[in-house]
Amino acid sequence: MVKLLSRKKSGDEDEGEDEDIDAITPTLRAELVQVERLRKYMMEIMVRRSSKSKDFQGNPILGIEPYITSRAWVAMSEKEWEVLETMSEDPLRIAKMGSSKKEFSSSSFYLSYRIVLCHHQGLSVEVPSTLEEYRANPSSKLDVLVFLLRHHLQRDDNGPVHFDEDGKITDDGKAPPLARGQVAAQETKILLTRDVSLSQVLALHGIGVCSIDGKTPQAERTKILQAFNALEAHVVDGLPCRVLVVSQVGSTGLNIARANIVMLFVSSLADPCCGAVSRL
Repeated sequence: MVKLLSRKKSGDEDEGEDEDIDAITPTLRAELVQVERLRKYMMEIMVRRSSKSKDFQGNPILGIEPYITSRAWVAMSEKEWEVLETMSEDPLRIAKMGSSKKEFSSSSFYLSYRIVLCHHQGLSVEVPSTLEEYRANPSSKLDVLVFLLRHHLQRDDNGPVHFDEDGKITDDGKAPPLARGQVAAQETKILLTRDVSLSQVLALHGIGVCSIDGKTPQAERTKILQAFNALEAHVVDGLPCRVLVVSQVGSTGLNIARANIVMLFVSSLADPCCGAVSRL
């Protein structure tokens, strides 16, 4: 028997109830019979396991700790608010905010909006070559990102930082002070999502990163993943690299079990990136 959800006309009795129907095609009826037969046969010889499966004692078979999610609220400057509000009111203004090399049409509004969230000047901003240049024209969102990266890279036992909706820190997540002679472990590796180039700005702040995007050749992609998944940090441009930056295209099909922290600079990549660090 097949269930069909039928919405009856307004005024009819029993509005919105399910209605049983027998009018299914012969092909579908045959498929349903075979599916049921296959299910009965396979249940006796197959065991299904997933990341949520438990052993005979009721313990998770993987032993992976559950996700701890912390949302970083950003307190934006008046200039950043002004630019975002202007874009929201008039999407056609996007075209005026691109650089001379590339402009946006209204069809790319959301991509442009995310780019301006990264820096209020959009693509017209020059990538800084020194830290002083960046500080003269900073980004609130990038400042928070740098703070969080430094926090987690400094000590493995530093916990998540919590913010209120005004962007103020309510829990700094700092671990207790080390005892005399004790050295903080620094083995944490971080997967960072992005839709704009971040590597150069992060390098100016002393944070070494490696990157994978849709243009990364397969051989280079494999090499980067092998180096990142190693226990110890490899060196990129003279900096120890414990941060892997991936784009939306570059994140597809990755297996990054070595990362134990995922930072979503682009929230739309949450599912593929969280899955990439918890593969079976």
